[in-house]
Amino acid sequence: MQQGRTTWSAAVRQGAGRGALRSFAALLALHRLLLAERHRWALWAPVLMGLGVLLYMVPPDDPPNGWTGMALLVLSAAALAALRALYARQTALATLACLLAALPAGYLVAVWRTGQVDTISLARPLTLEVEGRIVAVEGRARGHRLTLDQVAVLDRELAAVPQRIRIGVAKGAELLAAGDRIRIRARLEAPQPPALPGSYDWARDAWFQGLGAVGWSLGAPTLLVAGAGESGPALFVERIRTALSNRIAGATEGAAGAVAAALVTGQRGAVDNRVWEDMQRSGLAHLISISGLHFTLVAGVVFFLARWGLSLWPRFCLRLPAQKGAAVAAILACAFYLVISGASVPAQRSFVTATIVFTAVLVDRDPISLRLLAVAATAVLLAAPHSLLGPSFQLTFAAMVGLIALFEALSARRARKPATSSGPTRRVLAYLGGIMLTTVIATIATAPFGAWHFGVVATWGVVANMLAVPLTSFVVMPAAVLGTALLPLGLDQPAFMVMGAGVALVLWLAAEIAAWPHASFAIPGMTGGCITLIVLGGMWLAIWQRPWRLLGLPPVLLGLGMAVLGQPPRLFVAPDAKVVAVLAEDGRLVRTPGELDGRVAEAWRTRTGASGRLARWPEAAPGRPGCDPFGCTLELAGHRVAVLTGQGDPGDDCRHADLVLDLVAERACPPPTRTIGRSALRAARGLEARLESGSLRFAALSAARGDRPWSRSAHPQPRTPGSQP
Repeated sequence: MQQGRTTWSAAVRQGAGRGALRSFAALLALHRLLLAERHRWALWAPVLMGLGVLLYMVPPDDPPNGWTGMALLVLSAAALAALRALYARQTALATLACLLAALPAGYLVAVWRTGQVDTISLARPLTLEVEGRIVAVEGRARGHRLTLDQVAVLDRELAAVPQRIRIGVAKGAELLAAGDRIRIRARLEAPQPPALPGSYDWARDAWFQGLGAVGWSLGAPTLLVAGAGESGPALFVERIRTALSNRIAGATEGAAGAVAAALVTGQRGAVDNRVWEDMQRSGLAHLISISGLHFTLVAGVVFFLARWGLSLWPRFCLRLPAQKGAAVAAILACAFYLVISGASVPAQRSFVTATIVFTAVLVDRDPISLRLLAVAATAVLLAAPHSLLGPSFQLTFAAMVGLIALFEALSARRARKPATSSGPTRRVLAYLGGIMLTTVIATIATAPFGAWHFGVVATWGVVANMLAVPLTSFVVMPAAVLGTALLPLGLDQPAFMVMGAGVALVLWLAAEIAAWPHASFAIPGMTGGCITLIVLGGMWLAIWQRPWRLLGLPPVLLGLGMAVLGQPPRLFVAPDAKVVAVLAEDGRLVRTPGELDGRVAEAWRTRTGASGRLARWPEAAPGRPGCDPFGCTLELAGHRVAVLTGQGDPGDDCRHADLVLDLVAERACPPPTRTIGRSALRAARGLEARLESGSLRFAALSAARGDRPWSRSAHPQPRTPGSQP
């Protein structure tokens, strides 16, 4: 017996020893891999910085002050460690210390930027007569949109007055310009919060931009003082933007003119909703929003024209290579484009990226690398950390990371092969293959974010981009650059007409491809957990260069699988608690009677992947659930849900329903029937319910947004024009 115990103990010790050896060998192999790619460590800095921003921005409540002190402590310690490592010439340790500092640095930047903003938001919807100075005039499909600052309320006393507001005007704003001081009566409200938990929060971005109220006019504005005497760089630029937008739109009629003007000045209010839908369904929506593609095209056109022109000036080329002079011209062109396009956050990000690329040309560095993209991402996060949560940041950087990672892989492969000459036919085929490959990579890289924000993925996006991007690259944007350059001479109209013709062809392609069968498909199961797995796995694939980068594939595939197999919400309650909608078994959204904001209906369709208008709930029949004058009932995965829409005794619903939603009062059913009254529904500011393990799990918008500076003035919004009846 003793010998058996001894043998067993020895076996255990031997097995434990082997396990320890295996663990040590694995750690040693990991150490070797990390050292072999230490030149890529710094690329994780913006990733960790972004995680720090998320740690502050995402929680529903303000983090405790102790977190800020802890972040400062960690940042200080990491900075001291980095300085000491640099002094001792230990580069690897210095890089690790900087990476350790990146996460608390992102957190502190978000804290600091939020503390710098002091936006006053309107506490509740009001009809006001206001006076203010116009700082922006933007054409719309119907009328104009005016942005005012120096706002004063004339007809009542308010404890706090928003100092920047935006008003839609149907008539009477045709002759107004930036700098004019006007008086106008308008219905104003706080910028609208998202309709569902987890949706893009435009109210947060408006808060960071200083926009405290939005609305529409109740009559024509009255001009008090013409703005000809007003001065200042911002007003001067805005006047140029308005004049240029009118000039471009005047060269081409219809939607093509509005889109052409938006590509140069960034004023997209005149773009029709139908155009937006076609561009989204075809995968071409990124062509309208000014981003990296547009800055790249503008800079590329100016760079090659400047290099060609400078090469004809021998005295200049003897002192400075034509390529570096062209890089300076490209940077100046990008700066002008940034200013004239309105300097939005996506434009700022693209300008930083383009400037870094051409600065690399000036100092003889590789202009296309993930290192330069990491610098650009860090600069954007320092300037506007809140932009990390927006679709523009995510889509732009996802496409750029994918394309640069592809470029690095192809460059490494080309370096291993001997150079060979190729004829014109082969070069043309290589160009077409490059367009196809880059389009596929950019589409794959951005598809998860399109599904996350818009609920759909464009099926024919690769085909649409293969046709539209070359047209935009070789016709639309070069004509835009030429027309803008010729504008001071009055010779711009032919170039802008060519630009408009190119845009019209792009819109035709978008409309045709959007009408193809199965032009887009819904991925309603994309959640925050799915996108997190995809992002982390994708960054692992893009940053590392050795075979262990393939370890990033499992998280990406897991996130995609969870999104595809995930189930959409089955029940929704409107923010004003007036309408309930249910996703029927046939894929339609059916709703109870009542007024429903069109924005909310669109959010429900996007979240579920449903198409078409919301259907009316069928009328009740003997033995079949439906609607009657007192309410509606339905069967949902074995649960009977009753929605009370009228006054009366809910006794019958209480007896037969598992869940009662009371939209008109605070009537309570006896247990075990669960009841949610009107006040609780309104306090939720929007509800969605998913089926999990056979039961309904509710998520409230108020809980998701919490109590943050950008959400404290948000209230349920009244019906807006265009709402569904």
